Amino acid sequence: MGSESSRSKYRVACLYLYTSSQKQPNDLAKDLHALAEACYRFSPQLAVRESAPGDDPAIFLEIGGCERLYSEQLLEMKLSRLAGRFGWLARVTFGDSAGEAFALAKNSSYFYLQDLPLESLLDYLNPFKKDPDSEVALLKTVGILKTLGLKNVGEFATLPPRTLASRFGQEAVELSARVRRQLETAWPGFRPSPIVSEKMPVGNSESLEALGFVIKALIDRLVARMYGRCERASRIQIDFDLVKWGKRLDESRSFKREFKLELPLAQGSSRGLFPIVQEYLAQSLQREPITSPIDSIEIRILDSVPSRGAQKDFFSRKEEESELWDALVARLSLKIGAGKVYTAVPVKRYLPERAYQRSLEKRPVSEYRSPRWPHRPTRLLKYPQPITWDPGWEVLEGPERISGEWWNSQYEGFFRDYYQVQTVRGEQLWVFVNRKSLPKPGAEPSFYLHGIPSA
Repeated sequence: MGSESSRSKYRVACLYLYTSSQKQPNDLAKDLHALAEACYRFSPQLAVRESAPGDDPAIFLEIGGCERLYSEQLLEMKLSRLAGRFGWLARVTFGDSAGEAFALAKNSSYFYLQDLPLESLLDYLNPFKKDPDSEVALLKTVGILKTLGLKNVGEFATLPPRTLASRFGQEAVELSARVRRQLETAWPGFRPSPIVSEKMPVGNSESLEALGFVIKALIDRLVARMYGRCERASRIQIDFDLVKWGKRLDESRSFKREFKLELPLAQGSSRGLFPIVQEYLAQSLQREPITSPIDSIEIRILDSVPSRGAQKDFFSRKEEESELWDALVARLSLKIGAGKVYTAVPVKRYLPERAYQRSLEKRPVSEYRSPRWPHRPTRLLKYPQPITWDPGWEVLEGPERISGEWWNSQYEGFFRDYYQVQTVRGEQLWVFVNRKSLPKPGAEPSFYLHGIPSA
């Protein structure tokens, strides 16, 4: 039935799907394609068998080159759990061809390919698409094979191809080649949806906590699809479809609420995105409450960025810490305001108030320390403030002379003498004298408060 060398080079996983819920055909197709997008995380070669009357859909993944990434047992567990997230019940089987994996999936009571009934030959005919006309003709061939004494697929595979051609025609020869893994059906192409969105009805909209279960499920599905596409969400839209109720409906009244959320840092995990959406909706609904029950919720990805795709390190939590950092920055930006949350990364510049640049990325502590830099205050004022010198002040350090940037038209060169002083009350200040604008001889120099050093 095939050599071990061919088994390691070509291997197919079949995710055979069925559902117990009553869904419309359009909803089934959307859920199927959404799940297929999420399966991209496991293999780049993927095919979908659409749902047809009397037939369950399936997703095929070629995993021959992924044997070093995960085992078949682990993949079976991951695929089954992923299918449940999209509302499907699943059976996962593996074979050396798409037809073999599909035949084993449809006949779950058989563990060995050789024992499959002859009717399983229909699954080899075209595992990617149901073909009723060809199946009718093949059923006649199966009936003839049974009268000849054949009982299973294994016995059919032992028949010489030259005898099949004279008795059953070219189609039987091709079918025998597929069973013996000498001929593979061409895989159809699969294209992800250009718009990533998920919609779900709402059963209870009495509070945001009750809506949280629906929103969490939607975000879980969206994040799974984005992960499969190797993308992260940077801008999303949330739509609430409201129930039209009341004794007299106002035709001018809108029964839809729309929320658009810009994320300071793109999010790629449900654990990071869900709290952000929850807090954003809480603030929006507090300002403008909803006056009608919510019928359904839809979340759509408006913009995305490439994901920082990397295999998870078993011995490090770097990926999880990065996701938590991104979520923290986004949540603080919602509360404080966009552009007001950042880390100050030091840059090589003498002017103290411009000796840093803003960044949203988490950086190691070593980047903020340098033995070459002099001591700087913990709090630096955005603009130096004029201050009157008190003779009772004690100079702790200084002067530290800083000058430069004569080419900068904004500063036209700066010449400052910095002092660390202690006031009569014990407060420590960081002040300077602008030596470029010193008064005439005998006049008092102008001092400026620029920072408050740490104790």
